[in-house]
Amino acid sequence: MSALLTTAGEILLAAPDPTKGGGNPPGWDKLLTLLHWVFLVVTVLLVAGVLLVAGRMAIAYQRGEAGEHGTRLGVVCFACILAASASGLVTVLTA
Repeated sequence: MSALLTTAGEILLAAPDPTKGGGNPPGWDKLLTLLHWVFLVVTVLLVAGVLLVAGRMAIAYQRGEAGEHGTRLGVVCFACILAASASGLVTVLTA
């Protein structure tokens, strides 16, 4: 029985420690570059979305029309929150 425990202990000690060395997997830098570009494109689209909703609100206000602009603005703001959350998650995982 002690020989079995000794062998099991040797196997566990020979296992690589995931917290030391190893670095990132191959292609990690390319993946981060791709994620950065996607984040930049999404940011530009979100800013454009906010500006479009604001423009539509201004035009509707001048015409005296009421619309569901609050809903549109809420959807764009929720998308902004999702993008910021994803950015924070990637930052934590790559640190």
